Amino acid sequence: MLIAPDIVPVAADYRKYADYTPRFADKFGYQAPPAWSTLTRVVHDEPLDPFGDQMLVHQKASGGNYKLARGMRSHLTPDDIDDVSFKADGSRDWLIPTDKWDDIEDWHWACQLQQAQTIRFGVEHMRSLEPINAGALVWQLNDDLPVVSWSAVDYDGHRKPLWYASRDFFAPRLATIQPRISQQQWDARSWEGKRPAADKLALVVLNDTREPWAGTWTVERRTLEGEVLATQCIEVSLGAVDHATVYLEPEVATFTDASSEIIVAVADQPGFARAVFNGAEVIGQKLQAKPLDVKVEKAAQGYTMTLTAHAYARDVFCMADKVDADASMDGGMVTLLPGESVTWSISSDADVDPERFAAPNVLRCANELKR
Repeated sequence: MLIAPDIVPVAADYRKYADYTPRFADKFGYQAPPAWSTLTRVVHDEPLDPFGDQMLVHQKASGGNYKLARGMRSHLTPDDIDDVSFKADGSRDWLIPTDKWDDIEDWHWACQLQQAQTIRFGVEHMRSLEPINAGALVWQLNDDLPVVSWSAVDYDGHRKPLWYASRDFFAPRLATIQPRISQQQWDARSWEGKRPAADKLALVVLNDTREPWAGTWTVERRTLEGEVLATQCIEVSLGAVDHATVYLEPEVATFTDASSEIIVAVADQPGFARAVFNGAEVIGQKLQAKPLDVKVEKAAQGYTMTLTAHAYARDVFCMADKVDADASMDGGMVTLLPGESVTWSISSDADVDPERFAAPNVLRCANELKR
């Protein structure tokens, strides 16, 4: 069993999860601030700052906001987790210039996005190891204080992006594209048990239900604009509580330009959500800052929001609580390919201009954080 609360963000990049092959992964998590309405209800620093006095009172980890800043590096911000800077008096500073966000609301979104991406990475890796790995327990579901913490649901009951992501990566049926080490690589590169670098990508399909499944997966390497560069079709048959791992062909798995390409796997039969493998982290991806067309309308129980992507839109999330602290969403943390649409319901009794839910500081996506 792996008990891993201190892998990240304390000492290592969250990619460190990929080095572990536990029978069970217990109590691992990652911090993020609560929803904006919860945070600003209890923190009143002027101006709001990640290292303001009241902000730090509401941070439940030692050095927590330093750890959040370091953990974003190479994912959402430039440079490396181990980089440091030095003050005028020669003393070390754990922060570096690129850790600073000009807008506190961007910092807040970046922290919440990083939390969701981190745990998604860890859980999908752990689940892809079935049957060697038989489970993962994430710390934590909810919170008993309005603080920066590891929770997926904050003190006021608002669901962070992590909650929506976890609904997907803990789905009974999951498809994920994962790095793998071929037997040839093991034979050629492993020295006295040292783990060599992964040299393959594989589609891992997991069925944790009691019902069998069979179908064809189409796996495509595409540009961010949607052009198909290579295709592979994979027949998969799964029994009850079963899994399959299939290596991707080199033409599909090898990026020509990782910054502008993704790999997409789609099944021809219902039961599985598609899998998307990004060739690069947000910081290194050629993302359009404004990839969405948005329409918000009043509805019987609040509002409906329809999003249509005219470019690749990575990890879209609506912070409806910024408009109405009692509002809730039925969807979140969705990635849209060019031309795709999704409609969400916003539960709210507030009588407001619907367009407020589409404001740039309310409707967020990873694209906006590209520096």
